[in-house]
Order: sequence, then C-alpha cells, then structure tokens
Amino acid sequence: MRSFRFKMAVVCVFFCAACLPASAIVVNESARDIPLTYDVDVVVVGGSSAGVAAAVEAAKSGAKVFLAAPRPYLGEDLCSTYRLWLEEGEEPESELAKELFKAPPGADMVGLKGVSFIYRADKPSAGVHKDSASAPKLSDGRWDNAPRYSVQYDGDVTIEADLGELRQLSDVHVLAFQRNDDFEVADAAISCSSDGQNWISVATVKNERLGQGSFEETVIVLSAPADVRARYLRFALHKGANASRILIGEIIIAEAGSSSPDESDRPRFMARPMDVKRALDRALLDAGVEFLFGCYATNILKDAEGNIAGIVMTNRSGRQAVKAKVVIDATARGAVARMTEAAFAVYPKGPQTFWRVVVGDDIQSKPSVESRKVSAAVQARVGGGRRFEAVDQKLTIDMADGSFASFARAEQVARDRTFDLSQADSSEVLFQTPPDPMIGAKRSTGRWVGASRIDLGVFHPAGVDRIYVLGGCADISRKAAEKMLRPVEFMAVGSRIGKAAAGEALGLKGTRDVKPLARKAGASTGGDVAEVIEDIYPRRKELRNI
Repeated sequence: MRSFRFKMAVVCVFFCAACLPASAIVVNESARDIPLTYDVDVVVVGGSSAGVAAAVEAAKSGAKVFLAAPRPYLGEDLCSTYRLWLEEGEEPESELAKELFKAPPGADMVGLKGVSFIYRADKPSAGVHKDSASAPKLSDGRWDNAPRYSVQYDGDVTIEADLGELRQLSDVHVLAFQRNDDFEVADAAISCSSDGQNWISVATVKNERLGQGSFEETVIVLSAPADVRARYLRFALHKGANASRILIGEIIIAEAGSSSPDESDRPRFMARPMDVKRALDRALLDAGVEFLFGCYATNILKDAEGNIAGIVMTNRSGRQAVKAKVVIDATARGAVARMTEAAFAVYPKGPQTFWRVVVGDDIQSKPSVESRKVSAAVQARVGGGRRFEAVDQKLTIDMADGSFASFARAEQVARDRTFDLSQADSSEVLFQTPPDPMIGAKRSTGRWVGASRIDLGVFHPAGVDRIYVLGGCADISRKAAEKMLRPVEFMAVGSRIGKAAAGEALGLKGTRDVKPLARKAGASTGGDVAEVIEDIYPRRKELRNI
C-alpha cells in the first residue's frame, strides 16, 4: 500500500459562530474541485472482516477494487467489539476465515503434561530474563509470554535435563520466543543418554518460522519424536545468524503412555486482534486491493443519469473522490446507503439490547447485566501461566434515537455498568444488531438460511441500484441478522457479495462525468466554509479534478 502524507484539513471560517442567527440550518460552502484519487470498478466502504472478504473476492473476480477503512486498522467488527471467538459448531471454511481463527503457535501444548526434571545450562542466564534456582522457569509449566516467562542466553547454549531415573519417552518439545534479528532459535539438536556419559542423537529440529516475524506472546514449538529409554536429555540450541540471544519459555518431555489432552478438552482460543489485523492486511495486499485507513465516506457521487458512481471520502488530507461502478457499504449501520434515497426503519426509542465483552480472570456478575462466559474452554491468552476468560455481557440501555449522541451516551452507560477491577481488557465499542434495517429490494422475514442460500436482493436497497449493504441493516429478520453477523457467516456473505458486485461492475460502462450528491436546500448564513483540499497523491499526473 502506498504511504501518504498526513496533512490536517484546514478549515477556514469567515464568520464567528456566535454571530450565526438562531434560524440558521446550514452554512454556505462555495463550489470547489475535489481531487479524483481512485477510479475503480468496486469501492468497499468499511474495514470489517466481511468487507475485506468482499474486496478480496471482487478482486479475484477481475475487478479493480479500492477499500476505504474508517479506523486505523482492519477488522473492526471483530477487534473493536472483541467478538474474537467462534461458538460451538462454528467452523471456518474459507481460507481467510481459517487464517483468522487458526490456533496460535503453541496452542496444542496447553494441557500437555511432561515428566518432572531438573536441568543445568553450560552458560548462565542473562539480562532481565534470568532463571531462578528455587523456581526453574524451563520446567514450571508457564510460558505465557516472553517478558514474564522466558530464560535468556546470550548466544548458543546447551541445556542438560535429568529425569531422575530411566524413562521410556515419546516426544520432546522446546518452546522458544522470537523477534527477528534480536532473539531467535535457529535449531535444536537433541540427544539422550542413560548414564550421562554416552550420548545418542535423537533429532535435530529446525525452526521453520525463522525470520518470519515476532512471536513474543505466543511461542514457536520445536518438536521431535523421541522413542527412547533414557534418563538424560541434552538440548543444543543455536541462535539465528543475525540474533544476539535466545529466549526459551519451556522444555516439555513427554513419557510414553502419557495421555495427551483430547481435542475436545483443549482450550479454544480467542483470535488475537493484532493477528486479525495482520491477516486482513495481508489478504488485501495479496489480492492486489488498494486500501487506506482513516477514511470516512461523507457523500456519494452520481453520474449524469443519476446512478451511484462512487463516493467522496474525508481523511487528514481533506476530501477526495473515488469513482466506482458499484459501491459495497460495509459500515456497521449502512452509513453510505443512508446518504442515498434508500429507506430505513426508524430507530426505536426506548430500551435497546447491546453486548459488551470484558476479559479477566474473575469477572463478577453485575446488577442489570446478563453475563455469559463465552465458553469454559475459551481463553484470551496462550500459555501455562495466567489465563483469562472472556465474558459476554448483555445490557439493556434506553436510547432516545439512533443519533451519534445517543450511542455515545450508551457507551458510557455500558462501561459504568460492566467495569470490574479484575478486568484485563474489554471491547472498544458496543455491539448491537441494528434494530432499524433498510427496506430492501427483497425481504426475508424467516430464520437465517445460510450465506450460500440467502437471496442477495436483501442487501440491495429498494429502488437504489449499484449499491450493496453488507451489514446488519440488510432486510432480514433481526434474529437472522444476529446469525449472519457471526464471523464465519459474515465473511461468507461478504465473499458472495464481492463476487456479485464484480460481475455487475464489469458489465457496466464507466462514466466520465460524475458529481457529488447535492445537499438539500435550507436556511444558510452569508458566510463561507472552505478547506484546503489536497490530493493524497499530489504527484500523480493522471488524476484529474471533478
């Protein structure tokens, strides 16, 4: 993705707000050029997981795609709401969903019991990650993260483990942390002995993830089968060529006949926000989709025939136009569709249901809050040390309307009601299935029939062409919307809409003349509001103003 200069939009106000007449509804904004920054087949507005899935599928189908993400990251439907888990029976099917919800490195080690042993190293531990003689860190069953549960060695090291007696073994595991060109384990040469004098090679395990990023809150597992009878094991650990040290979290030595935890007994893990964001970034880059963060759609473009022809977006460089044959509105509340002639139900005044996720190790129940542990097995941290549970909290909050002010007040009410001294983390925003869906070209009032079977007409606003509403405002029952907004189904719907949007766009002719939608007339002041509008890419000669 191209980088761009962050320029603050400069607002020039030629009158004093105090001088505005009480009857003023709007202020005057004189005509000006808006730079055309992108000319694409499909524009996706919103950085949700479904929006990314739609953009990727549209690009795979041959369309030129641009995605405008309002937040400084992708995956806001998962990361900002903390809905980072899969419920029982939900299984990812697409490659993107599998990438988002794959178990983190080391997850299969949780619950695995190794034999007890003592050990010694041929060099002292170092830095702030020193070992403890009274509580050795490499055999304590704790390897949650590098800062707390690792032992540092400055250079190659050989660690010798004494099991106390001869044992028939099955396999061995070295759990290492990694930061590129700082601390890395390149390989582990493992040997065994029955008497501590004569040694037999067991295996040499290479780190297949060497140089592939940071593993500081998860571990890289170097495993080898060890069908041997031995009392002593020796681990010769070699650092990466560009690293200055190694950090080891744990050594696990499994005895033959010991039972590994069943798959059903192993904890299921919440996806990590940074993993989600990285995976979605990578999906767009791999698909050739251009995208920008911090961009809000503030208007739509229309062609000479009155058809939707793109959006106007606002960011720190001012405003820019994005021409597109088809728009996918992947915002949470159909913000782009609401700028068109699309009709929506009125947001109901009164009690509304919201959800907020709080993560901690002993979250207490609260008055007027219905709390549910996501699962007895779901953990928000990987490792043998402290683990946190995710608690999904259901609240009823009085809403005056669907305005920004009402949602801001609801956020504060929810934080006050759900705060817990033991919480380690919590969702950034509330989650709600929108109670005010749009009126669609098709309507589905029954149960959710699945992403592969739902009529895509429910995502088209009635009477408005060339736009899809990819979110909870689709014209389906609210119970069906709850099911659709679960991550696996949501991404599957996004893929279908992306493919359909690409097919539609590739069958349409482009248009040269487009204009922003004119605002409704109203009382105005005699002053003028203006901004210094800059193209994101001022050196791109091929861009023109509209």
